Amino acid sequence: MADFLQISDDEDILEKPVCDWTVHDVCHWLQIGPLQDEAGLFQAVYTHNISGRALLRLTDNLLQRMGIDQKNQRRVILIEVLQLRLQQEVQQLLYITQEQTSERQNTLNFLRKAKEPGNPREMTDGFHRK
Repeated sequence: MADFLQISDDEDILEKPVCDWTVHDVCHWLQIGPLQDEAGLFQAVYTHNISGRALLRLTDNLLQRMGIDQKNQRRVILIEVLQLRLQQEVQQLLYITQEQTSERQNTLNFLRKAKEPGNPREMTDGFHRK
């Protein structure tokens, strides 16, 4: 979608979960992202204080109530929002997977050390040796 979205020189907006975006972050994304030419959207987001969490929950009806009257414009916006939702889901899945992998590795390391001869916690048939 947009590799160039930056809040500042050192912080990439896409590294921050969309649900954590502030109204300022959403406005910044709109100014430089794929929806920069969508008339009225920037003002509507600013006026209605649309944060990242609210952005992810936008619907056709909400956009219409915000003053985005053209159906085609709402469709384009909703497609971009859907892409953000998918990106958010992938980031969450990757985080969960990495976390589980790390926990498994810690458990395996613990079990390997417990089986080492001379370890006071050496395990025999599921019981600790005393």
